[in-house]
Amino acid sequence: MLKALRSRRIAACATVAGLSILVAAAPAVAETRSGAGDEGYRVSSLGGRVSYPGQGASSAPGTSVKALEALFAHIGYHLDRVRERGIVPRLLVREMPGDLREVRNVQRRKAVFIRIALPLILATNEAILRDRARIQRLRATQDRRRPIPVEDAWWLWQTFVAYKVEPFDFEELLRRVDIIPPSLAVAQAAEESGWGTSRFVRRGNALFGERIYRGTDGMVPSRISDGQSFRVRRFGQLLAAVVAYASNLNTHPAYRAFRAERHAMRAEKGRLDAPALAAGLEAYSERRQAYIATLRAIIRANALTEFDHLRLDSGRPRFAEAPTGDPVRLSN
Repeated sequence: MLKALRSRRIAACATVAGLSILVAAAPAVAETRSGAGDEGYRVSSLGGRVSYPGQGASSAPGTSVKALEALFAHIGYHLDRVRERGIVPRLLVREMPGDLREVRNVQRRKAVFIRIALPLILATNEAILRDRARIQRLRATQDRRRPIPVEDAWWLWQTFVAYKVEPFDFEELLRRVDIIPPSLAVAQAAEESGWGTSRFVRRGNALFGERIYRGTDGMVPSRISDGQSFRVRRFGQLLAAVVAYASNLNTHPAYRAFRAERHAMRAEKGRLDAPALAAGLEAYSERRQAYIATLRAIIRANALTEFDHLRLDSGRPRFAEAPTGDPVRLSN
C-alpha cells in the first residue's frame, strides 16, 4: 500500500495540506447528562466539550458503545433521521468505543461506526471547501489584475506549498483542493479499520491504516511480508486521521488519476460519482482491482451514496473526548 505522507508541526498547530488542526480546549458550560449512568457522556451546549465521566486518564480507546448510543439518542442522532433531513450533528468523536468489536449485531456495529465517521468526514470536507472557495476568489482577483492582500497572499503561498503545487498554478491547486465523497471515505475507513474494530484504530486511531516508512512513531504490524519495513501511523484522535487521509489522496502522486477524474466530474457533471472515483484508488492496496471491487461492494451494500449530499448542522462543534484530552478543531 502507498500510504506514507508528510506532516508538519508549527507551535500548537499541525498543518496538513492546507487544513489547520488547532489543539485548543473548549469551554465546558451548560452541561447535561445523556442518562447513561457513570459511563454516560456530558454534553456542552456551547461549542464545546463532550466528556465521559468515570474514565481515567489511561482509558483508551473511548468509552462503551452503550454510552455512545445513549449520547446519540440524547441528541436525536439516528441514521434514518439523517437520511430524511440531510443534516448530521456536528459531534466529533475522539476515539472508537473500546468494546465496539464485542458488538455481535453487525447492523448495530455498522450504525455506530457510520455515525462516528460521518461528522469527521463532513467537517474535513467542509474545511476543504472553504479553502477551495478562497482560492477561487483569489484566482479571480489575480485574473482581474488586482492586488491580492498580503495576508491572503501569504495564506495562498502556504497552500501551494502544503499541496505540493508550483506557485500560481491555480488549475492544479484546484484539482487537489477538493473533497473526498463521504460514501467513499466511509467505505475506505470501514475496510481499513474493520468497521472500527482493528488493533490499529483502537490503539492509535488509525482509521485508514496509513503507513509510514521512516521513524519509530508508529504501530508495528503483527504480520508483514518479506522485504517490507513499515509501521502504521498513529494519531492523537480520529479527526486527525481523517484530515491526513484527505491530504494523502489530494497530494500523493499515486492518486493523480483519482484527482484527474474528480476534476473531470466537476467540470462535466457538477457532482462526484464515488463508485466511479474508486477506480483511482488502486494504489491504496496491494489487492489492486480486488480492493476497488470491495470498496464498491461496501458502498452498494450499505447504501452509502445516500450520505454524499449531507451537511453538518449549523451549530458549533461538540467533541466526544476523555476528560483529560483536548478537542481538535478544523480552522482555516
